[in-house]
Amino acid sequence: MLIKNTLGLCCFLFLFQVVAHAQSSSTLWPVNASFKGVENNNIVFQAADGVIPPSSLQTKLHSLEYLGTLSSPEGHAPYLVISAKTCDQCDFPKNLFLIRADGSDIASFTYPGKIKSHLNGRSLMESRVFFGKCINKHDQVLVVFQKDKVDRRRYLQSSVFVAEVGQENLKEKLMVRRRPSIKSALNKVRKKQCQEIKGFTRKSNRSLPSKEEDKPILPEMALVTKKN
Repeated sequence: MLIKNTLGLCCFLFLFQVVAHAQSSSTLWPVNASFKGVENNNIVFQAADGVIPPSSLQTKLHSLEYLGTLSSPEGHAPYLVISAKTCDQCDFPKNLFLIRADGSDIASFTYPGKIKSHLNGRSLMESRVFFGKCINKHDQVLVVFQKDKVDRRRYLQSSVFVAEVGQENLKEKLMVRRRPSIKSALNKVRKKQCQEIKGFTRKSNRSLPSKEEDKPILPEMALVTKKN
């Protein structure tokens, strides 16, 4: 079961999108333009000699770490795989972000690993995350193999979540039955077609959310804007 997270307050995989600009699709992306680095929470790009690099992205994220890139169909901006926190000095854990390099789209996910209850230490969620060409019949994806606590059941339910890069945006799919095998992703890792993001174990900040609490705390904040 896919449940929205509250950017670190809760413990389940989630995805929400914030459109940073009033545009329906990504802009054309310069050939050979790529990630250069992070400067004061801004994402900076570089391009081949003689080509003007794309504008940097000014973010409201903290402790940014670049993990890799998911390429898009030719001519469209790629997605950057970023690890970051939504606050500077707080106890919230870091999250994963897929940020389109032109600033048109951003999606956030709970970081992989194990999450245990702060009340009794029992496991609430276990997940492994991969990105690249990680599963058959799909191109550039971020794929999550997870087991998570559903309602008050004693066991963890298995599911697979896939976010595949498209021309306009991410194509998302949650699979509970007929799921891709993690063996396929691990085989792709060995072939260097796919990368796994190393997870970590932590305790939840609170108990399972109620339906009223199951809402993102930043539903309308633009976390990424383009900087000229």
